[in-house]
Amino acid sequence: MILRFALALVFSAIIPCVFAADIAAHKGSAQFLDGKIVCVSIFADDESSSWGKARVSPYAKKTVDYMKIATKWISKKARKFERKPEFVHDFFGNGGIFYRTKFDCDMTDNAIASKFVWRYIERAIDLGWIRKTYGTDNIFFVVFLNTGKKNRVHSRAQCYCGKSAYPYEIVYINRYVDGIETSPAAYAHEILHVFGAEDLYCADSLNNFPSEFVAYCAETYPNDIMFTINDKFRGSIYDKITNDFSDIDAYYVGFLSECAEVTRFSLHPSEHLPPN
Repeated sequence: MILRFALALVFSAIIPCVFAADIAAHKGSAQFLDGKIVCVSIFADDESSSWGKARVSPYAKKTVDYMKIATKWISKKARKFERKPEFVHDFFGNGGIFYRTKFDCDMTDNAIASKFVWRYIERAIDLGWIRKTYGTDNIFFVVFLNTGKKNRVHSRAQCYCGKSAYPYEIVYINRYVDGIETSPAAYAHEILHVFGAEDLYCADSLNNFPSEFVAYCAETYPNDIMFTINDKFRGSIYDKITNDFSDIDAYYVGFLSECAEVTRFSLHPSEHLPPN
C-alpha cells in the first residue's frame, strides 16, 4: 500500500545510472534504486502496541532476516537492468541504523503517523553521521510496529511527492495483519514503493490508474510483486520471494525510460523522468 497522493512489443531503453544521479535532488530520501542504500530501522511502541522492555526485541533478528530476503530479491531483479543496489540494513552488524522509541499516538493511523516519525527523525537521528559513515545520501526508514493478530491495518509506505514538509521516506511494517505475519514479499513491496513503484492491484483516479489497467494486470501480471505479495500456491511464505518484477515496476523505479503499458493506458509518468 502506498500513501501519497499481451501487448505489442515496444522497446524500453534502460536509463543510464548518471541520469538517476542527476535527478536525485528532485526525489525524497530514497533517491534511486542503485548503489549504496541505507535502511534505518525504528522499533516503535505506540498507544496500542509495544516491543517490551528490552531495547532490542527478540523479534528484531527475524526482521533482519526478512529484510535480507527482500533486499536480495530486489537486488537480483535490478541486475537485469544493469543496476547494483547495495542495501545496508543489518543493524546488528552496522552502527547508527537502529533506533528504539515510543510515539504517543496510534501509529496505524495513516493521517498522523508520519508527522510523528518525521519529527523524530529530525530530533533523534544524526543523518549527517549516517551520510558520512556510509558514503551515501540514499536513505529510507522502516518503522516496525508490534501489532497484534487482530490488527487489520496493512503495512504501507509514506513516499515523498514534492509537497511533504520533510523528504524522509518511510516504510511501516506491521508485525501482523489479519492474523498473518508480514512476509518478506510484503517488505519488498513496500520498499519498492519508496523508490517509485506503484500498486497494480487497485484503481487510483488520483494517479490515473483506471480499472481497465488493473484488470489487465490481473490477467497479465497476476504474480507481480506490486499486484500480490502472496505465493501463487502457498499464500504468505517466509523463506523466499516467488513473485515477479515486471517492466511496469522497472519503469516506475527508474530502470526504464518508457513502458508499453504506460502509453497504452495513458498512465502517469515515472517520478524518475525529467519534468516536461
